[in-house]
This record gives sequence, C-alpha cells and structure tokens, in this order.
Amino acid sequence: MAIAEFGQYRLNDQMGGIDYWRLIGGAQREAGQLDAARATYQEGIAAMPPELGAEGFKLVLAWNRLEQEQGDEQAVRDLLAKYTAPALDFIQAYPEKEGEPPAEGLSEARGIVHNRVGLMVEDAKLMEQSGLDEEAARLYREAYEYAPERDDLLPRLVDVLIRQEKVLDAGVAARLARSDHPDKAGTWIATAKVHEQNRKYDEAVASYEKAYGIEPMEDLRVAIGNLYMQLGDDKKAGEWLKAGVDSGDTKPEVVYNYAVSLIREGKYHAAIPSLKTVTAQRPDMVQAWIALAQSYQKTKQYSKAVGPYEKAFELQPDPK
Repeated sequence: MAIAEFGQYRLNDQMGGIDYWRLIGGAQREAGQLDAARATYQEGIAAMPPELGAEGFKLVLAWNRLEQEQGDEQAVRDLLAKYTAPALDFIQAYPEKEGEPPAEGLSEARGIVHNRVGLMVEDAKLMEQSGLDEEAARLYREAYEYAPERDDLLPRLVDVLIRQEKVLDAGVAARLARSDHPDKAGTWIATAKVHEQNRKYDEAVASYEKAYGIEPMEDLRVAIGNLYMQLGDDKKAGEWLKAGVDSGDTKPEVVYNYAVSLIREGKYHAAIPSLKTVTAQRPDMVQAWIALAQSYQKTKQYSKAVGPYEKAFELQPDPK
C-alpha cells in the first residue's frame, strides 16, 4: 500500500517527487523486497544530475544502509568506492562559510566519505595484523587524502613506516601531522617515535612531554621516564615513573625501572619496597632478584640479601 501511495505522490507532486526513489526504496526494503529496493535506488541515482546533489547522496546512503543490514561487505565497499569521488567533488565545490548555513547535501556527502574512510582504516588495521605493512601504509595515505581532518591517520601511518624502517618517510608524515593537527597528542607521540628512531632522545622526550601535556596518559608517563633513564637523568626518570608505582595496574617492568633509577641515585632503602613488589609479581625476573639482593647488601642487611641472591642463582647460574 505504501509503495502504491508513493507512486501516486510522485505523479501529483509539483516538484516532480525527487525523493520518490528514496521513499519507495525504503518501503521496499521494509517489505523485504531487497532486489526491488536496490533497483529503485540505482534508478534514482541514475536520474540525478552528474554531481548527484543532496537527494542523490541520500540515495547512496540508503543503499549503503541496505547492504550493511544484509552483511554484504563487498557490496558496501564497491558502492562507497564508486561514489566517494562525486562526494569529494561536492565537498570541495561547496565549502562551509562562516556565518552561512552549509549547502544542502554537504552532510550526506561527508557521510559517504566518512563511511569509506572508516572501511579503509579497518582494512588497514587488518593488513597490519597480517604483517602487510606496505599495503596498510597505502590505505592510510589514501584515507588521509580523503579525510585530512582525521587526526589519527598520520600517527598510524608513522607507526607502519617505522616498522618498515622507512624513517625518512615517517618523519615526513610526522611533520605533516604537526602542520595539520598540532593540538593533538597523537601528533607529538608520532613525532617522538621518529626522534627515537633517529636516536634524538632529548627531542623525543620533549615531544612526549608535549603529548602528555595535551593528554596525560599512563603509557606516555612511562615512556618519558624510560627515556630519561636512557639519558642518564635518574632523578627525572624517578619523578616520571614514581606516580604509577603504587598502582596495582602498573607493569612490573615499570616498577623495576623506577627502582633502578633510585639505585642509581644511591637510594637503596627506597628501592627495596618496589623491588619486593616486582619479585612477587615476576618471580622469574632474575635482574629484579639481583637488584633486590644488592640493595639489601648496600644497606648492610646481609642476611636478607642471601635469599634473593640464591633465587637469582637458581634462575641464572652465574659464577659471579
């Protein structure tokens, strides 16, 4: 009944019923007439002008929804790949202007591009998991061309390029991220990773600290502390690592590094509680047992040092 009524609407509407195909296609989809709905959407898109416009993009999105509901991933990919170029042309032809409402159809055009880029990122992640980093890099690059407003794409590209040992290319991508998204933590994390690859640890620390200032994440704090240890600044390393030492979620390796930073400063008493925590959580970590034994020895707690030394020798029979 709805399909028949929409047909009559098309005949009577003074504007020519331009939304007829979308309305009747939706009714067909609800009625389970999926092939008929596909044909209606296709017919409607063909009837639109070459630039498609608002109604044409709505038809594409409606068709895309149908294929998503049916779980036909290839059909979704083919559909979005076909209509991404017209959507991008429309976005570029009708940019938003301050103080003016956006052009009709701009939201729909962006929706098509957004969906396409989302699929490309999912595919790139799968390529990464499969060890196909070169293909993943290609997808991230192409996705960024479509959606330069997304601040996660260039950092992902940097990670992939670093794994391929393409440090120069990674540096170019990081520089582009700093130009386009200087206020995002991911930009400065990517920059720091490039500096680390080039053994510019001072610059890496500065970039990580900038990222931490934007978004104070636990992993960043640990990375900064570890880098300060590499630079030999145990005091600053301890300051950055200390905050998470008492947390139950902190990795034993992080607590161990914090304890080592204290030992390097000669604070053996302070290092002992952390090392006891590490050996309890990681009883197979021979270097932690040795550090605990040495801390006891340095503080003249000789009887307490014997047990950790014996445990270390059991794990690693070192003549020393």
